[in-house]
Amino acid sequence: MEHSSAAAPSNQTNTTGYLPDASAELQFDQLAELLKRFLDDSNSSPAGYQLVDLLQEAHHKAIAEKDKVIAEKDKLLKTVERKNRLLEMRVRRRDDGLEQSVRETSTARTEAERAKEEAKVAKEANPDAPKIIYRDSQRRPDNLLSYTLTALNRHADVLETRVAQQADHIGFLKEMNTLLKDRIIRLLEELCQLKVEKAAEKKAEMEKIVADNMARFKRPRQD
Repeated sequence: MEHSSAAAPSNQTNTTGYLPDASAELQFDQLAELLKRFLDDSNSSPAGYQLVDLLQEAHHKAIAEKDKVIAEKDKLLKTVERKNRLLEMRVRRRDDGLEQSVRETSTARTEAERAKEEAKVAKEANPDAPKIIYRDSQRRPDNLLSYTLTALNRHADVLETRVAQQADHIGFLKEMNTLLKDRIIRLLEELCQLKVEKAAEKKAEMEKIVADNMARFKRPRQD
């Protein structure tokens, strides 16, 4: 036992605790080597060496599983961000389309008002001009302009209502997208934490088994 105690500091001979810092993996491998030296000094059976190998393998698997979970989380986050960008592009295109419709409607309304005003000015400037009799009163220029202007105003009101509704819907989509992204991130973090905790529990069980076996090996043999 003198060889084992001299080979490493006291903080590395603790077989019941795990040191979770940046060099944890290296310390664990060093601990495994110390355990094998202890087994050499105590003339232990092959079962002891197999137990240490199993513990070391379980430790490496736990670290690999943790890295895998982190990689999956990063991949899913990139997918969420990509879909979020696509949704924002669709919303932006829809906003641009609505703004264009509003501009076109406003332009048509202005032109109709200008045409009505020009017809009124022309009529006032030449009141003695011969009048044309229309069989259909709706086809008279003044009535046609009035009808067209009314229809354009009605269409503009409908478009403005749709713009307001679409704006509300776009705001709702943006809010839902943010909530969904936050929820996915939270679930991924919880999944990663759960897998890491399970791996740590399994490793702790293996450490306890090794500690118990070492305590049993340390007891003096009954010859």
